[in-house]
Amino acid sequence: MRSRVARGVALGAAAVVLTASCAAQPDGGWAQVTQHHETADFALPDVVLDQLVDDADVTVVGELGEVLGERPLAADAAYVQIELVVLDVITGDVAPGDVLVFEGWTSEVTAVPEGEMLLFLTEKDSAVDPPGLWVWHTSRGIWAATERAAIDTPLADEPPASSPLYADDLAGLSSLPEVADLVRELAED
Repeated sequence: MRSRVARGVALGAAAVVLTASCAAQPDGGWAQVTQHHETADFALPDVVLDQLVDDADVTVVGELGEVLGERPLAADAAYVQIELVVLDVITGDVAPGDVLVFEGWTSEVTAVPEGEMLLFLTEKDSAVDPPGLWVWHTSRGIWAATERAAIDTPLADEPPASSPLYADDLAGLSSLPEVADLVRELAED
């Protein structure tokens, strides 16, 4: 695991570390991505829940915190960098209280409800991205309670209970903590 987390570091300091590490790169670390940005993040297909647990670098219960900045991609698109506070760890090399630097499309982050979420995260690993950034693993990488459903994946077109990939696993469950418990059981198998 290539975990890069800010353990016990103030968020301002984490942003300074990120900025300092990017400053040494010729383009400041903020490479402009102008082609294929609409499909770049979710190139992976949705998979069944136990496979989602296996494929993600970390699976945590967490909540979004302060916005750290924005990285423009093209005239009409940008990534927003935001802190993600880990509240509980199901899998991965992170600990409760860690603050991860999450990066997502501005439209994704604004679609995310406030409060606790179940997150399946992958660390970004590319030549054009600054180090230490995390993204959700597929459009089903974030689970939260929304107005649409008590158990929802707000970035997907429909709630997970409407999908044949998740309907059987979610049968009889009515809350996000119950889904987190199920995911914990799947991770232990």
